[in-house]
Amino acid sequence: MNAENVFDKIGKSRDESSMDSLALSSGELLVAEVIVDVHPVTPGRVLIKGNHADGTSFESWLSALQSLVIRAGDRVTIQRPSNYPEPIINGVLDSVDRKPVLAHKTGAELSLQPDETLRINDDKGAPLMDVKQSDDGPIVQLHTSMSALDMPGTFRLSADAVEIDARQGEMKLAASGDIHVDGEVINLN
Repeated sequence: MNAENVFDKIGKSRDESSMDSLALSSGELLVAEVIVDVHPVTPGRVLIKGNHADGTSFESWLSALQSLVIRAGDRVTIQRPSNYPEPIINGVLDSVDRKPVLAHKTGAELSLQPDETLRINDDKGAPLMDVKQSDDGPIVQLHTSMSALDMPGTFRLSADAVEIDARQGEMKLAASGDIHVDGEVINLN
């Protein structure tokens, strides 16, 4: 929604009804509908509209918990924490209408020059991982002596060719089931 539409909608909403601002007592929980999902000036606030328990209408710009994805038309839960001056949006209810699945867009992008490295450090500033480019392609370098890639489900590695090089010491393969090695020719030693 562009800024012109946001301001138009706010003006119409305020002029067409005699709505009160939202006033919740500490711990009170209400459900409301999101009218505008982008504040024209203050990022992170959305315009909601609903009814108090006594039936009076309200409309207010509120902040939401950071992890929530909120769109106009969503029904949300609102609650006022006892140690915070205003209500917050703390949840999104499933809607009767199915929302279309949105195509994923690149949110943030970083371009590296040939002599630059992206480094990720731990909380003490020690390097954990570097991402850099080389003439042969990208290189991901882990800086700790014992690193692990751990995940649920299946891990699949696909490439035109795969090389594993244990520079010092042995290489171990372990499985709770069978180990299958398939190849046109299998060379051992």
